[in-house]
Amino acid sequence: MDPFRRGLNDSIALSSSAIPFGLLFGTLAQSTGFSNFEAILVSALVFAGSAQFAFLEAVSTSSSLLAICVTIVALNARYGLYSASLASELSRFSKAQRAAALHLVVDPMWAFAEKERRVSDRLTASYYLGAGGPYFAAWVGSTAIGYQAGSLFSEQALTNSKYFLPFFFAAMMFKFKSANKFVLLACGALVASSLGYSLLGAPWHVFCGVGFAIVWSIGSKLITVANLS
Repeated sequence: MDPFRRGLNDSIALSSSAIPFGLLFGTLAQSTGFSNFEAILVSALVFAGSAQFAFLEAVSTSSSLLAICVTIVALNARYGLYSASLASELSRFSKAQRAAALHLVVDPMWAFAEKERRVSDRLTASYYLGAGGPYFAAWVGSTAIGYQAGSLFSEQALTNSKYFLPFFFAAMMFKFKSANKFVLLACGALVASSLGYSLLGAPWHVFCGVGFAIVWSIGSKLITVANLS
């Protein structure tokens, strides 16, 4: 099977993971006061689930532009690491292909790209865009559908739906439970985020939680290096 068709096949699994979140984002964007065009534009340009939901929260609480930008950068910092890990493969892409590929670097796309690189010994633009194009379309398209469906839900249902994301990301976090001192790190990030929310408000609490995790990681590395020297 050629790389493009293999990418299209993998896009089925990718798209199935994007559609529920796109629907939820569109629904919440409608309840927040966005127009359908604005919701679609955010999904197309930001294209990052956690950052988009944080953006909605920040807008709904009338946060400053600086606070919104800092939050989005903090939540999307990992994409820089993803891009760096794929740099040698992306260097073979054309400039237009590389620009499109970098915009599509999100968690599931990176995982599928790594899988393809291990299976085929290289990552081609045909595979990457074959998998990423439908995934992007599913995310943006489901946002538009979710927006239209938003008016069908009661205010209480929309309020309750906002609790889905914290529980979902908490569940995702537990896949790292085997990491060294996981419980201390998770509790520390929770405390930092809670204090940030109490003292600074949304969305700075997100930055506080992420910042704690970054400082913890750097500190652990430095301690390890110091013990080895």
